[in-house]
Amino acid sequence: MQPLEAKVQCEQWPASPLLKVAGLAEFAAGTFPPEHMLLDLRDTQVRAAGPALCHLPWAGFLTDVPEHAPPGRPWIAVPQGAFKVGIGDVVELGPHASKMALRYRRGSNNNILFTTERCNRCPIWASARWLSAKRSIGC
Repeated sequence: MQPLEAKVQCEQWPASPLLKVAGLAEFAAGTFPPEHMLLDLRDTQVRAAGPALCHLPWAGFLTDVPEHAPPGRPWIAVPQGAFKVGIGDVVELGPHASKMALRYRRGSNNNILFTTERCNRCPIWASARWLSAKRSIGC
């Protein structure tokens, strides 16, 4: 069984983001905003196009070694063999603990989706007065 969490090196992350790992095809499809994506610089084709791509508003960059990361931008370095993460996977970074956790693996039958029976118009944190008003509209 592959580990779902690993120690990583990372720099310049202000918070604990949830990010999608992207390659050139993911980016070209345009279905997900780059601000929530990690560009995978472990691919030699992506690394070759790196200088032009690095100026786009990526959340950060995924590399094998810190030397491949663009200067002045957030990056994550995952040592080879420590943790398998691929294109299309969703990861959560814990920058203060230098840990990365896999939250969704593309193509896996072991992913879990959590849903609730509440509708989006009635958040769980809403006040009683607000909820009674919303119930009158059928929420």
